[in-house]
Parts: sequence; C-alpha cells; structure tokens
Amino acid sequence: MSLVEPDAFHGAVDNLISKVAETDISATLTANGVDPVKITTSLDVIRDSVSAKKTVRDTLKRQLTVAQQSYADISAANYTGFSSQIDAVSGGLGKGTPAGKQVLQIRVHLNAAPTHHATPTPVVAPAPAA
Repeated sequence: MSLVEPDAFHGAVDNLISKVAETDISATLTANGVDPVKITTSLDVIRDSVSAKKTVRDTLKRQLTVAQQSYADISAANYTGFSSQIDAVSGGLGKGTPAGKQVLQIRVHLNAAPTHHATPTPVVAPAPAA
C-alpha cells in the first residue's frame, strides 16, 4: 500500500465522481459495458467515509488550536507570579550563592532564545591511496 496524502485523495475522489458524471464519459463507459451508476455509488461510499474522518480531523484541529492558545495564554498570565517566586526563592537562598544562582538559571533558561541543532557537516571519506 502506498502512502496517500489524505486531502489530495479526498479531492481526487471528488474529481473522479465528477468525471464519471460527464455525459460523454458516462456514455462511453456504458457503451463499453461499465456501469457508471455502480462506479459513482462505489465512489460515493469512499468519498463519504473519507469525508466523515476529515470532519473529525478538522474539528479536532480547531479544538487543538483553541486549547493551545488557552495554554499559551495561561502560561503568559502566570509568568509574572512565577518570576516573583524565582526572586523570592533565590533571595532566600542568597542570589550570589550557588543554590541561588541555580534558581535564577531556571528563569534564564526559560527566557533563552530557542536553540536549533545545526545540521552536522557531512564527513567526506578520504580518497583511497593509489
């Protein structure tokens, strides 16, 4: 079984249904002993089953988008309180002490710019000696 991009497949099924419905295509199929109604019925079942799963997927994607934004919003809303607690804990430990510096590093690490791993440089094998 080959890997099929689902949205492209859904569109392709619709395209084939439309093609079979064309008068000249339908007539040619009938003349060649192929029942276009049977073909269309079979394609309708395929389209409807794919469409049902697509609807579920699209609904979940919208829900995920809303949930992700809510998650980001609550994190941002609580950042100031979190940062104040970092200050309180590091101050209680002594900001200059190793333990106080470790606590301050939590905020530094959180606010650090995202890092991306560099693509490793390919190693070129040396040419064999002649």
